[in-house]
Amino acid sequence: MRYVSTRGAAGSLDFEGALFSGYAVDGGLLMPETIPALDYATLRKWSVFSYPELVKQLCSIFISAELIPRPDLNDLIDRAFSRFRCKDVVPLSRLKNGLNVLELWHGVTFAFKDLSLSCTGQFLQYFLKKRKKHVTILVGTSGDTGSSAIESVRGERNMDIFVLLPRGLCSQVQELQMTTVIEENVHVFLADGNSDEIDEPIKELFADEDFSRRHNLMSLNSINWSRILVQISHHFYAYFQCAPSLDTAPLPVLEIVVPTGGGGNLTDPLSQHHGNILRQDTLNLLSEALKTSSFSDEAILQTMKDCWEENRYLLCPHSAVAVGYHYKHPSHHPSRPRCCLAPASPVKFKDAVLKAHLTPEDSPETSALEGMETRSRPLSRDENWTDVLRQQIEAVTKRRSLALS
Repeated sequence: MRYVSTRGAAGSLDFEGALFSGYAVDGGLLMPETIPALDYATLRKWSVFSYPELVKQLCSIFISAELIPRPDLNDLIDRAFSRFRCKDVVPLSRLKNGLNVLELWHGVTFAFKDLSLSCTGQFLQYFLKKRKKHVTILVGTSGDTGSSAIESVRGERNMDIFVLLPRGLCSQVQELQMTTVIEENVHVFLADGNSDEIDEPIKELFADEDFSRRHNLMSLNSINWSRILVQISHHFYAYFQCAPSLDTAPLPVLEIVVPTGGGGNLTDPLSQHHGNILRQDTLNLLSEALKTSSFSDEAILQTMKDCWEENRYLLCPHSAVAVGYHYKHPSHHPSRPRCCLAPASPVKFKDAVLKAHLTPEDSPETSALEGMETRSRPLSRDENWTDVLRQQIEAVTKRRSLALS
């Protein structure tokens, strides 16, 4: 399998090249050169797989055995999911009135990004050890990406990660999940700015081609093909869990409701819808049209309350957007089930749960955060953030070079 740019002006890459590249050199997104088609027999076979088994099957299509032999690939994926709290990895909750909620948040940081980034971290480590190479990862985050990225690479000697987050704009749990990781290769910066502002110094450093090359800069944002690859599994698994039967022709349709902000977790179904990854006419995973809907804070809180009263099931505010759509647009097709994706656990959003006049849930992991040591570097508005980051990266690179000499 080779990967090409959506803009068509860059050469093809193998999976390793796509993993470390992010964007193609012409600024486009990297996508598979060919579109796999799956027959009914394959889908029926996959329908009984566990989530980890499904990830292994999908990854084996897009990662050549020459790059990662199958036993190694299976081992990497097993390691990626070994820290998940739930045996099923992504359990499905079947609630009243046709409400199905696929819980994508049973990883270390209680967020769906743990699924793709835990695998991506294993893939990175596999190639870096083989090539005896070091990379510097830059991440701007306003919530879950930073902590998931940190957990995917923490303690690794051949990766340093620099994470910028806006002070006061993440939940307390989200911030502590980043600032309490005391590892030599983890560098967290609390910036006095918003999400757009923290992206600027990262863009400037990547635009400096000499600096980027010398320090092997890379990103783990949502356009990285490795993340998209694992996200394909969410939608297959939702389909197999919710579809009434695979013994009919054509295959039954499942409507998947995806709550999203920047669209990162929509990358896979949009690609399926347009036929860029897996042909929708074979899969029939989505409804005929992608519908969009937005909700006010008041509507989100009301949905959280309604779901609790009806099911005794607690939602995070992001999951409530998907469930709110379900309540607002009841399905008029009894034969067409619907699945709402739940991207985060309510334990990360105590304030929102309290605003909905509900009782927050606790977990030992999140409760322990408040008493842990923290480490971060503040970035004030009177500083040049690009220069600060540049100096910090150069200092870390120099320190590592001295340690190796």
